[in-house]
Order: sequence, then structure tokens, then C-alpha cells
Amino acid sequence: MPTTTDYGISYLTSFYNTGTTFPTEETVGATYKGFNDALASWGSRRIMKQQCGQTWLKTFSRINSLYSAAKQLPYLQLVAWNDYEEGTEIESGIDNCLTVSASIVGNALHWTINRTDATFATIATVNRLKIYFSDPGSGAFHTALDNIPPSLTGTQVLTSIIPPGNWKIWVQIVGQPLMMNHLTVSGISYSGGQRGCSR
Repeated sequence: MPTTTDYGISYLTSFYNTGTTFPTEETVGATYKGFNDALASWGSRRIMKQQCGQTWLKTFSRINSLYSAAKQLPYLQLVAWNDYEEGTEIESGIDNCLTVSASIVGNALHWTINRTDATFATIATVNRLKIYFSDPGSGAFHTALDNIPPSLTGTQVLTSIIPPGNWKIWVQIVGQPLMMNHLTVSGISYSGGQRGCSR
């Protein structure tokens, strides 16, 4: 089964380097999440694994290492033929192999980002974390805190961000562009909050 292990980076590097030697020609760059036509009736079992979003990040990184604001790549193709049989669609999000779990002790919310793939999963695929509180009766969600820098573990005192009442508390991983977002499996019951805090 032909499988590439370098994300196609050697090919892209050669292509971009060749492009720089022809400054009057326009070079079209490419980024992609992976490829797998093993399920396609027309396929020949070609596989470039997504590697928990690392293929996507590495193909962008190759462009960033060779081009800049002063020396821009004129065009960029997001290689996605919307083909589920070849593993190239991106509408469903790129799986970064992460989950998030949380617990509350007293008024402190603790969370952990869990890696379901020890080799390739990394918080480099995470843009930020968010904390929500929801009304158990209506189910309405409210943002309590946004733009939390990604880290594998974290703690937040709830009395500084949650209004008084009975709530469900949720933590969300917000992925880098086109990476999957992940929410704690269920809300954690919490009674308390800061007096005078409003929604």
C-alpha cells in the first residue's frame, strides 16, 4: 500500500523552489489535510494520513517558511475535492484527535485536553478554549469566558465569571481554522456565582 510519510513536503519544497527561479511565472501553492482513496472504486490505495491535523499545518508551514509579506505566494489552493471516498472533504472539520474533560471542585473549574493519538495529537491545532454556562431549564447557552490560551490543563475560578444561580458548565476546545471543535460530553452542575454579576 503506497503511503507517504512526509506530508508531501519534499515535493512542495521542490515545487516552490522551482517557482522562485521563474519570477515572471505565477506559482500556485497547495495545502491539504490528507488523502486516502482506499474506499474508492477507482482508487489505487494511495494514502497520505491526516496525522491529527499535522498534514494541514505542515503544508501551511512550508509556505510560511519560504514566503513572507515582502515575498508573497501569489495564489493558494486549498486542495479539497469534496470527495469523501478520497478523504479530502473539509466541511466536517479536520480531526485533531483531541477531547476535553472537566470537573468542578468548590468554585474552581478544572479542565484537561486529552490526546486520543499519542503520536500526532497536539495543542498546536487548538486556537483557544471557551467556558459556557447553560440554563438547565431552557437549555440556553451563554459565554462566560472566551480566548483562553490553549494548554493541556487549566483552572478557572467560577465566581469571577458566572452569575448567581444553578447552571451547567461546559468547556470547549476551539480548533485552528478548519480543525474540529470539541465540547465536554456533558455539562457539569454548578450552583453559585458572583453576586451582582449579570448575564
